[in-house]
Amino acid sequence: MGCESNQKINQIIIFIVLLLSFGYANPKEKDFVVDCDKCVIEVSFTEEEAERFKKEMGEDNFYDTADDANYYSYTLRKYLEVNGIESKHISRLETPYTKLIFPYVSDPQEQINAYFNITNPKYPKENE
Repeated sequence: MGCESNQKINQIIIFIVLLLSFGYANPKEKDFVVDCDKCVIEVSFTEEEAERFKKEMGEDNFYDTADDANYYSYTLRKYLEVNGIESKHISRLETPYTKLIFPYVSDPQEQINAYFNITNPKYPKENE
């Protein structure tokens, strides 16, 4: 893996850490119910948070990192879809105090397979 790839991975990790830090910014906890027995929850950040990330990371780094994060999010959604796993999308506007746990960024399939007891996982076709 080249130096440029390591830098991208580090930027993604920083991006996720920044996103997580918003969940701990206010000590008050707030209940939030997602209507599903077993599903994967995807949380998006607000425009205000995006602007803060741009200032902290620099606009070019922000867009590079956001592009990578969108790609990983897309491939994860496709993987969930072909394996029949429900996913929910919520905005941090709906739940500003949510604490999030992220799977290992580059390979969440193993954790998903274990959690949902998938023994013969399907993989999306490249052109879908």
